[in-house]
Amino acid sequence: MITHARIPPALLLPIVAAFVLAGLWMGLSGVWDGWIDHDTRELFTKGRVVIVSKAADPAHFGRIVAYRLILGTVCLALAFVLFRLQRWWRSEG
Repeated sequence: MITHARIPPALLLPIVAAFVLAGLWMGLSGVWDGWIDHDTRELFTKGRVVIVSKAADPAHFGRIVAYRLILGTVCLALAFVLFRLQRWWRSEG
């Protein structure tokens, strides 16, 4: 049984930064797609396939936006928890 495991400090802050960046990107892109009304067909007409379009399938589009918002929130929460653990470990030891 592991009673005391620490992530090395050299790895912890880059991991926290990656979670923050991923969470911000997912959250902000979800907000952008959810509240800014734009036609995704115009954005992806240069030889790309439109995967999800608000006009074609609004329910699926809403689910994808919700997943992005939830995943962004989870990433930011994980970053916060890791950062607080790192500060606690530093003050403890």
